[in-house]
Amino acid sequence: MMKTDSRVGRRVLSLVLLATVLMTACSPERTALVFGGDVAADWEKAYNSGDVDGIAALLTEDAVVMPPNAPIVEGRSHIKSWYREHFASRVVPAKTDERELIMFGEMTYRHGVYALELPDGSTEYGKFVELWKNDNGQWRLHRSIWSSNEPTTSPPGEQASAQHEPSTSGTR
Repeated sequence: MMKTDSRVGRRVLSLVLLATVLMTACSPERTALVFGGDVAADWEKAYNSGDVDGIAALLTEDAVVMPPNAPIVEGRSHIKSWYREHFASRVVPAKTDERELIMFGEMTYRHGVYALELPDGSTEYGKFVELWKNDNGQWRLHRSIWSSNEPTTSPPGEQASAQHEPSTSGTR
């Protein structure tokens, strides 16, 4: 009789331990992060409608954008001002085509191509690279760079300034 009780006790203990391990493995803290593709679509929608506040809501506080032929813009408030100025001169509908998406921990790397319908009826084609960051459960754009496939109209060195040059002190 004692052997049977001992076996039943071990089985119950084994089942309790197995259930504990399974519940721990399935807890929300250990759930894999998934990049919500709608967030990129939300960004495109905000851009296409000239919604500066909508764009700002999708940025990390310390976001950085690197527009073509322009200085780096750092921080949500500065980026918001940059887009406000950008949209004052033109709101141009954009279509993006994601070519690659790689998730690593709290970050998602995304790159692709874009097409912009310009006011003169022509289309600008280019490429972009984005780094999205999980910011307290919300995916936000953390770094962004894009450029046209068309050559610039001035020689490359003419647009450089001291603001673009790397620091020689080794600190930022």
